[in-house]
Amino acid sequence: MKLDNEYDRFDAIERFCKGVLTSSENEMFINALHDDSTLLQEVNEYKNLLEVMRKANLENQIKTTLARLEAEEPITTLANEGNINTMSQRKGIIIKYIGALAAACVIFILYVSLATVQLPGTENDLNVVRDIDPTVLNPIQKSAYDHFYTGQLHIADGQFEAAVLDFKEVLNTPNLRK
Repeated sequence: MKLDNEYDRFDAIERFCKGVLTSSENEMFINALHDDSTLLQEVNEYKNLLEVMRKANLENQIKTTLARLEAEEPITTLANEGNINTMSQRKGIIIKYIGALAAACVIFILYVSLATVQLPGTENDLNVVRDIDPTVLNPIQKSAYDHFYTGQLHIADGQFEAAVLDFKEVLNTPNLRK
């Protein structure tokens, strides 16, 4: 790869930035970048130029799209319609909405925290479990179900440590579903 004249230099920089150099050319170009600070500066300037061109193209696309949308349906705002004339009025409306949202959140949190949880009375009720006939359960399985329902009772009473111990017993029971 030649970097002797300006045309070859620019061609190599362009191909490097596009990623179309062969592996040997790429290696030679990277070595040249390490050795030549002017080349490195030219590569950085070219990359900056590409970025500016990309942004300008994007800006033009946005302007074109906005102009097309404006032609299809003119943009009107509340301020243009005379409903809200000042920024302070807009802020006031936003603050009212935020205040209403905060009040609704507080009411919901109070409701959830003050409501009592009522679990149905299913202590030791094997009929609650579907597809299990209590008459065919062996003593180990019946004990596991007893621990399960006792654990639920402990949760309802706020005895979480006892509930954990009961649920551990259930989890350690072999062949629970057979």
